[in-house]
Amino acid sequence: NENKDGFLSQSFFQDIHFNKGKFLSGPLANIVFEILGSEKKYLNILLGNKEIKLNKNCDISFLPA
Repeated sequence: NENKDGFLSQSFFQDIHFNKGKFLSGPLANIVFEILGSEKKYLNILLGNKEIKLNKNCDISFLPA
């Protein structure tokens, strides 16, 4: 689950089941979201009062919160 530099890859965190996450990068950095469900390619999240379908292969990083 490590990349070539020895850091954990984002896919490592996608395999862990957790209820809340926190964005690490992008325009949503440091914002906490609630996970509603997971599909094969998508993560269904609740951000504020908006339901969002997030592609698991996107470049936005997040961690369990």
